[in-house]
Amino acid sequence: MLELKNKKGYSIIEVVFSIAIFIIFSTTVLLISFNSLKLKAHNKEIERYIDFAEGIENILIYNYSYDDVIDIKNLNKCYIKNEDINIEILKLNNLEDILMRNKPDEKPYAVLSIEESKPLNITLSIHTKIDVDDIVLQFYKGKYYEY
Repeated sequence: MLELKNKKGYSIIEVVFSIAIFIIFSTTVLLISFNSLKLKAHNKEIERYIDFAEGIENILIYNYSYDDVIDIKNLNKCYIKNEDINIEILKLNNLEDILMRNKPDEKPYAVLSIEESKPLNITLSIHTKIDVDDIVLQFYKGKYYEY
């Protein structure tokens, strides 16, 4: 039988296997990094919607009287388009200016519904493009009980 007397160095099979293992490891690291970036963007978008919803709640509770909120309901404007779902736009404009009568054609958009009762039952629903249920914030304005 023929035997190799010089067994120094690596064979081609060893080099191919080491490259294959390196490629598998690199691909796994890249996929994890890519998924992490997607998740970070997803969470940032949800945070933007939640900040906006809390901004609407704070404005209606602290800056508007009970009668002002009823006046907003009587305007028959309850939709907020995507471009206006931004906390900075909310700070610069009146709530009445960003509300519109017609439902936007595309998501995301927000719906502000006010139910006249004592106290007022206010619900803000944000219909999103992302793969989550609608973001819904419900709060109340007015006296909770009579003295």
